[in-house]
Amino acid sequence: MPTETVLDGYTLTEQHTIDHEYLLIGSPFSTQTPLFLILLLIGVLGLIAVSLTMALGKTSKPLHVSIAVVSLLLIASKYLWLPVVMAVKYSDFQLFWYSWKIYPSYWIEYTIAIGILMILGLFVMAVALRKR
Repeated sequence: MPTETVLDGYTLTEQHTIDHEYLLIGSPFSTQTPLFLILLLIGVLGLIAVSLTMALGKTSKPLHVSIAVVSLLLIASKYLWLPVVMAVKYSDFQLFWYSWKIYPSYWIEYTIAIGILMILGLFVMAVALRKR
C-alpha cells in the first residue's frame, strides 16, 4: 500500500481508488475480463499456427509475419487496453503512464509469462522474416 501520492493533483485516497481498479480488473489471465483472456489464447494459437505453417513450408512470408504481428498484439492486448481506459475514465493522461508502469507490477508472475510469450512471438517473427 503506497504511503505517498505519486499522481499530481490526486490525494492518497484517490490514488488508492485508482490502484484498486487494477485489482478489480484482474490479471492478464483473469476470467474477470474474458474477452482479453480469449484474445490472449487466440494470439498464442496464432503463433502456433505460424510455427506449424513455416515448418510445413505452407503459405508465404508476408502472411507469416502478419499473423505473428497480430498475434503479438493480441497477446499484449490487456496491457495496451488498460492504460487507455484508465486515462479516458479519469480524463487524465498522466494515468496512461501510471497504468503502464503500475499495472504489470500488480501481477508480476503473469507479466513475466506474457513477456516470455512475447519473446517467443518475436522469435517466431524473426524466423519468418529470415525464411526465403
